[in-house]
Amino acid sequence: MFKTPMFKTLNAKLLGVLVCFAVAMAFLFLSVMRHLNTTRNQELHQQLYRTVASQLVAEHILPENDSADTPQIQRVFDRLRLINPRIDVYLLDASGKILASSGRTNTLRDTVDLRPVKLFLSETAELPILGDDPTEASRRRVFSAAQIALNSKVHGYLYLIVRGLASDTVAQHIKGSYALRNSLWIVIWGLLFALLAGAVSIKFMTQPLQQLTAVMDKFRQSGF
Repeated sequence: MFKTPMFKTLNAKLLGVLVCFAVAMAFLFLSVMRHLNTTRNQELHQQLYRTVASQLVAEHILPENDSADTPQIQRVFDRLRLINPRIDVYLLDASGKILASSGRTNTLRDTVDLRPVKLFLSETAELPILGDDPTEASRRRVFSAAQIALNSKVHGYLYLIVRGLASDTVAQHIKGSYALRNSLWIVIWGLLFALLAGAVSIKFMTQPLQQLTAVMDKFRQSGF
């Protein structure tokens, strides 16, 4: 009487646990792969832009003997951003206060944390190094930076934020990466094989219990 419903319920529960475990592993894999892919892209882009700020300083893009917040500096920064829309340019004083910036959007921060900048300039730390994005309250992005002399006396920093790296969704990461797509298919087939193997294992594991239940059912029907 109770053999079939009980074991259908038991098998369903075991298969349900197995499916939940497989789904959790799939989400964990996607999260890890997205993090690794994002970190790798950040590292590559920061390596690519690492010397941009120092090259701009070497080319004397800032006007000499002028105050640091002149409209001329603003126009120079705006032209730099027209050349490369993926970067935002900032001029920082020695304490990290923003003196001038490219005028794409209003800044939400008045200062930039200089600890990542100094670490970046040491050239000994491993990339990527993330710094404050003044246009957002909490997000941090890869950057390029160089020390610069303001008015030939006060030292500040030329600070370039590199955009377009941290906003991609998981689907965009997978679509844009051949390695991720192949890895995802491998994981899908691996999980399907694991589910099939788990279902077969559950069947063999519960078979002796089903036989024992059949014997006990006959014993009960015989009046014990």
